[in-house]
Amino acid sequence: MENKNYEITKIELEGMPNTRDLGGMPTKDGRKIRRKKLLRSGDLSRLTAESAVVLKETYLLEKVIDLRTYEEAAQHPDRIIDGVRYIHLPVLDGKALGITREEGSENNFVEQVLLRMLRQNASPHDVAKAYMRQMYSGFLQSAFARKTYRNFFAELLDETQGSILWHCTAGKDRVGIGTMLLLQALNVEEELILTDYLKVNEFVRSVIDYHGSLAVRQTGEESARTLIEILFSVEASYLEAVYAEINRDFGSMDTFLEQEMGLDPAKRKRLQTLYLE
Repeated sequence: MENKNYEITKIELEGMPNTRDLGGMPTKDGRKIRRKKLLRSGDLSRLTAESAVVLKETYLLEKVIDLRTYEEAAQHPDRIIDGVRYIHLPVLDGKALGITREEGSENNFVEQVLLRMLRQNASPHDVAKAYMRQMYSGFLQSAFARKTYRNFFAELLDETQGSILWHCTAGKDRVGIGTMLLLQALNVEEELILTDYLKVNEFVRSVIDYHGSLAVRQTGEESARTLIEILFSVEASYLEAVYAEINRDFGSMDTFLEQEMGLDPAKRKRLQTLYLE
C-alpha cells in the first residue's frame, strides 16, 4: 500500500542506491513521520563527497548508527562526515554467510559464498531460500541482536535536532528488521511497512544484476545467478516469519516492544512525539 498522498522514494545519492527518508509516511491515527529525521540506508563506504554534503546540508544528518559487524566496518569503513556522530551497534556477534562481508574483497566474498552453496547437494534455489529463512528466524531469537535493537531505540530516544541514519551493508535485512520495529512503534500500518521493506528489490536492482553476472563469471555456473538473486533481495515471507515469531513468543508486537525493546508507554509516546507530526 502506498497512501495516495505518500510515495516511497529513495534519496538520490551517488554510490548509495538504497537510502530513504521515512518522512511523510502516514500512521494509523492520521499523523505522519517528520521529514529529515529518520533515514534508512546501506553502508556509507561508497558515499561520495558530494553526496555527503547532501546528507549533511539537505537532510541535516547528525547521527549514523552502523548495524554491521566489527569486521565489516573495518573492511568497508563509512565515509566520515564532519560534525556527524557515529555509533556502532552490531546486530550479529559472529559471521553470517550471505549478509556480512568478512572474507576480503566484495568479489572474493561473492565467490566464497557461491562456491559453498553450489557444492551442496540441492538446487541452488532451495539452498538459498533455506538459508534466508534460517537467517531471519534467528534474528530476534538472539539475545545479542535483541540488545542491539534495544540500544537502537535508546539512540532514537536521545533527541537530535537533525536526522538519524541507520545502516547495515545493503540496507535490507538488519536494517529491514530494525525499520519494521520502529515503524510498528510509530503505529504505521503493517501493509505499508511491508511495502517499504520490499522496495529494496527495486532500489538495488542494478546491484543484484551486477553481482549476478559477476557470480556467473567467477564460478562458471549459470545457477549462481539464482543464488545471487535470492541472497541480495527480500521477500514478504521473511518479514512475515519475524512477525509470526514475535506473536508466538510474546503474544503481540506491543508486548515485544515493551518487554524486549524497552518501550514502555511513556517511552513509546516520547518516540512518537519526537518523530511524528
